[in-house]
Amino acid sequence: MNSFQPLLLKRKLNEIRLRGVVYTPADVAYELVRYSLAEINAKDVRVLEPSCGEGAFLSELHKFRDCNLDITAVDVDRGVVEKGITSFPRVSFQNQDFFDYSVHQEERFDLVIGNPPYLRRQFLPKSVRIQLQRVSTWADYPLSSIKNVWVAFIVASERLLTQSGMLSMVVPYELLSVNYGGALREWLGEKFARVDIFVPDDKAFKEIEQDAVVLVAQKKCVENHGFFIQRVQSLGSLVKVTDLQLKKPNIDGVGNKSFLLNGDQVELIEKLRGSLKCVGDFCTSSPGTVTGANNFFILSRDFVDTQQLHDFVKPIIRKGSYIKGEVVFRSMGFDRIAENKPCFLLDYDSIESIDLPPELKSHLSIGIRSKIHERYKCSRRNPWYNVPDIPAADGFIFKRFHKTPKLLVNEMGISLTDVAYHIKIKPDYDIKSFVKSFYNSITLLFSEVEGRFYGGGVLELTPSEFRRLPLPYAASSVAKFRSFEQKFVSNSGDESFFDKEDLRVKSELKLSDNDILLLRSARRTLRDYRLRHGS
Repeated sequence: MNSFQPLLLKRKLNEIRLRGVVYTPADVAYELVRYSLAEINAKDVRVLEPSCGEGAFLSELHKFRDCNLDITAVDVDRGVVEKGITSFPRVSFQNQDFFDYSVHQEERFDLVIGNPPYLRRQFLPKSVRIQLQRVSTWADYPLSSIKNVWVAFIVASERLLTQSGMLSMVVPYELLSVNYGGALREWLGEKFARVDIFVPDDKAFKEIEQDAVVLVAQKKCVENHGFFIQRVQSLGSLVKVTDLQLKKPNIDGVGNKSFLLNGDQVELIEKLRGSLKCVGDFCTSSPGTVTGANNFFILSRDFVDTQQLHDFVKPIIRKGSYIKGEVVFRSMGFDRIAENKPCFLLDYDSIESIDLPPELKSHLSIGIRSKIHERYKCSRRNPWYNVPDIPAADGFIFKRFHKTPKLLVNEMGISLTDVAYHIKIKPDYDIKSFVKSFYNSITLLFSEVEGRFYGGGVLELTPSEFRRLPLPYAASSVAKFRSFEQKFVSNSGDESFFDKEDLRVKSELKLSDNDILLLRSARRTLRDYRLRHGS
């Protein structure tokens, strides 16, 4: 790696975060153009590129001389349009916001193709958020499901197609993995006769923590109507490895991941889904503490010592990465973390504002100068600095994890931020038995099935997904739990700590050795696939 590469990578990541720019590799653009024109199979094709950017798709469209292509390209960036006019004189350019363009455009297109911006709604300026509201209204598409601007591009593009038109887009993997992606899939299933999602084994964008799929939606098709997931080696070659038809486009869980598994694995997963009690039968769970400004309210030990704030703080954990190789959280674990991590939450709950000591007033003044009090969560509190107290619970689980979920017994009784769910065990059960029972191949597999992952490959479980995980609970003796904990702490990543739980589950559920192998291999397949989406 040369000295400029880290700088270039940082620039790319900033462009994605602030502008939603993800440049399309030339081979991906060429293959999508080739595939789309072959499917349309017509001499005269009216084409729209709704966010042309650097012209990746325009360059590839110009290579297909056998078709009479009438191409229109839209981009809000004047500099991009002026450069495009010079580079592609046969293209009709529109220097316009695409949402404005789509509302007033009368012409209809045979093909809308491109790679729309990937930008979360919270990063959008107010003017664009207003545009999303307009798209939601005239398309009758719920605004709550437009979490990212690329969704609005798909919705707005649909109305610009002819009755036999095709939509071909490179879109984030979130189309398959998050709730708003499920809402869009359902909508696509209603609007198009056939929908294909091409999912690559190789990462589409190798340099960044982002992955993509290709969406091809056809208004009309002669045969094989429905919703399909096509597994391909890469987006640069849309030759299917497997072809899976979904019964419902918005199906949750294994339905959208079953293209990775074999039939025996899917059948066993579906069999087990309804045969076991779930996490929610044994406990209640709730989010941890929301401070509204962790860097201000959660302090380091050195800062607490220097400012003499010992009487005004309480211990808290703010990140799952602080905890490694533990299944019981004790005070010694906290002491280790507190050596170099901020772990002390300012606690104003029992102090009247008029009685605030000088050291606290001094710290609050820093917050006011930094406008912490104007942040959404803080501005809704009275006083703004009084972070609500969330009582510690019997255990906790971090809602995001890398290889294996982090579920712990909360022996110290510590509080956590909203990176974790606080777990309160129900009567007739105990937290140690619950934690020990959790670490088995069935529950860990369903964590992969139910959860969703984002750009970096980290899996997240929402509260409802966590509560519906199947859990084969069994009461555990003190000695058995101690043995389990020792193996957990010393496993060195080989996950042999849940061998005994698998043997118990196998016996109780009358599973075969092959069933256990199927469960383990299915979990490994799903986990390894999402992890390859990371950097």
